[in-house]
Amino acid sequence: MGIASKLEFAPPHSAPSQERSGSDDNQQGDELLPVHCTEGNCRVRKRNRDFQRCSAASTSNAGPTFVKLAPMSHQTFVHTHRVTYAECAMGNHIYYARYLDLLEAVRGEFFRHVGLPFKQLHEEDTLFPVVEAGVRYKGAARYDDVLRIQVWLTQMERVRLRFAYRILNEEQKLIIEASTLHACTSVSDRMKRLPEKLVAGLQPYLAQPIQM
Repeated sequence: MGIASKLEFAPPHSAPSQERSGSDDNQQGDELLPVHCTEGNCRVRKRNRDFQRCSAASTSNAGPTFVKLAPMSHQTFVHTHRVTYAECAMGNHIYYARYLDLLEAVRGEFFRHVGLPFKQLHEEDTLFPVVEAGVRYKGAARYDDVLRIQVWLTQMERVRLRFAYRILNEEQKLIIEASTLHACTSVSDRMKRLPEKLVAGLQPYLAQPIQM
């Protein structure tokens, strides 16, 4: 399995418009991001000192919504991955649940790139458990394909991080778009503020103003 990583700069996003068709997913300047709950209806709270989940105030729409980001240029971290047999189903394409493994892999390389690998954070009593995840499948990745996994942030607040992802194949066809929401906790599951050095390292990859 070949692995490499590099940086890209994403172009400014255009003003809000309707959701694009699959054939337009790779056009620059008109990018949709998957967001499960917006700032107005989603909060991370601590209850009884237990690990807290992010819950939506409205349950009328159980599926993720896709919203436009405010216009802003930001850095995007890119990790490449060659599909293995172990990741494929009988149809010779990646089994749908294995995409979550790819998202975890790119997050690990991303944190390593900004100088704070997960192992170091764990030793400093800081973890980022996933409290919400969503994937929209746009195409199929098959055995031996070389994938480009893009990741950036769409939210960075006191005790939480939200990442956005896109996976493309060698023909630049969009395979998935996804998002994950993470709480910042101690090893004992107590909520804690994001480390200042991590905030500084991640800020160039944030696609909207920081809220601390």
